[in-house]
Amino acid sequence: MISAKGLVEFLRKQVGRFGIFSLILVALEQIMDYNFVCPCQRAYNISMCVLYGAVPALGCFLLTFSFIDLSLNTEDRQRREISKRFCNKVLYSSLTASVWLFLFFFDGGYVACALSDWEGVYAQSDKLGIVRWCKPTGNETSVLESQQITLKWIARSQILGFIILVCVLITLVCVHRCTVTHTEEPSRMKLHSRLGERKLVCEVEEITCL
Repeated sequence: MISAKGLVEFLRKQVGRFGIFSLILVALEQIMDYNFVCPCQRAYNISMCVLYGAVPALGCFLLTFSFIDLSLNTEDRQRREISKRFCNKVLYSSLTASVWLFLFFFDGGYVACALSDWEGVYAQSDKLGIVRWCKPTGNETSVLESQQITLKWIARSQILGFIILVCVLITLVCVHRCTVTHTEEPSRMKLHSRLGERKLVCEVEEITCL
């Protein structure tokens, strides 16, 4: 098993690359959101939104896992082992995929589209917090009810996005705390060994003087 210290050191070395990759994902999400068109038909809505969420996330994972080279970013010989490199690559790739899932759910419009179970047209709205939504082709009452349902699903989707982000942060904090605990114990052992060596040297010198 890979140590917590190795995970945190790996993440620290990859933070710059991870930040750049996250910015690229933000720009990609903005482009996809601008070109996104909800079919406003139940079956097609779900299929379209699953593709928008799953395909980019899977692509992020596979591309990161395939192209990231960990052997050039570490000095620890033990982390050059295949099993440990594999764990590092899976962790880093999962983080990049989690960033996309956070952006996907935080947008809210994708989930709102998937769960719009009425037929209508994908139109602009000045009243809602989103630019476009599935506006039902009915009376004013059905339009108002659909607006409330859409806003509800947007809010729930954004909450889920924050949950994903919090889970990632909690995981990193836990790994960091484990690393601190693991690094303190070897430091204490080294300190005790050095004190023991000095004490032994002093005793040898005293015996020699006698």
